[in-house]
Formats: sequence, structure tokens, C-alpha cells
Amino acid sequence: MVRRFGQKRLKILTELDADGMKMLAESSVRGGLSKLKELNLSGNLMKCDGARAFVLASEQGGFAELRTLILDENKLGVEGIHALVSSKLAFVRLTALHLEKNAMGNDGA
Repeated sequence: MVRRFGQKRLKILTELDADGMKMLAESSVRGGLSKLKELNLSGNLMKCDGARAFVLASEQGGFAELRTLILDENKLGVEGIHALVSSKLAFVRLTALHLEKNAMGNDGA
């Protein structure tokens, strides 16, 4: 479900699992989200596989203008969060990354 969609802001998408996240990431590489500056995907089921898909898409030029990425409550775990923050080529314009409530456990504390 899309609650708000605009040229430069995709407010929130819900009910996406890792496969849905991969499809969104692939769309970004094809230029479908090239001007997007803020993306709020809170409350989905991105998990580690979805996070890796987003990193790969960003490394291939997707989400080129993205400044704010909100991924609260996506069950990313330590591996998913590590994938998002460890790539030097991904999300080069990102200035804000929100990762609250992502099942990091004691390893991510």
C-alpha cells in the first residue's frame, strides 16, 4: 500500500517482504526512483536479504539522490544492518539512516 507518493518523496510503503524489497531496489537501478530524496519503509519485512538487495541497487546507481532512508522495524538483524552501513559505494548522498527496532540483539547493542 502506498500512503503518499511524490516526485522526490516516497513516504511509506507497507506489506513488503524481502522479495518486494528486491523488486523496489531493481526498479531504482532502472531509473524508476532516480530523483527520490526520502524513502520511508518502516514496518515491513525487509530482513537481511532485502537490505543486501538495496545495497546492491545503490552500488549500481539506484537511489542516486537518496538523502534519508527510514528502515525502522524491518527485522534487519545485525547482518542486514552491517550490509547497509559497510559498503563504501552505496548510498553516497545519504545523510540520515533510521534503524530503530530491527532485532539487533546483544550483538548490535
